[in-house]
Amino acid sequence: MKGKQEYKVQSLENHAQITRILIILDSEKKLNFQSFVDDRGMSTTTLYRTLKALKELELVDTKLDNSRYPPQNMISLTDKGKKVAKHLKEIEEILSEE
Repeated sequence: MKGKQEYKVQSLENHAQITRILIILDSEKKLNFQSFVDDRGMSTTTLYRTLKALKELELVDTKLDNSRYPPQNMISLTDKGKKVAKHLKEIEEILSEE
């Protein structure tokens, strides 16, 4: 099993996907895995690896939503993830300024 330090390195290598997922979750609050694939065109392999790294970094959490049929794992930001997403949005705003 990889340690947190290895995931930190991986997260830097995949920063575009991580940034995208964190910002999406910040605005949507919670989504299921399939909505990332269907609605946002992410590959399942990339999404799975990125979410695994985000979970190891304690930036996202998954919870089973039994109110849906069939029950689905919903992905949401942790408090730490919300802080990171806030800073990422600020960085994107600065970079998009003309």
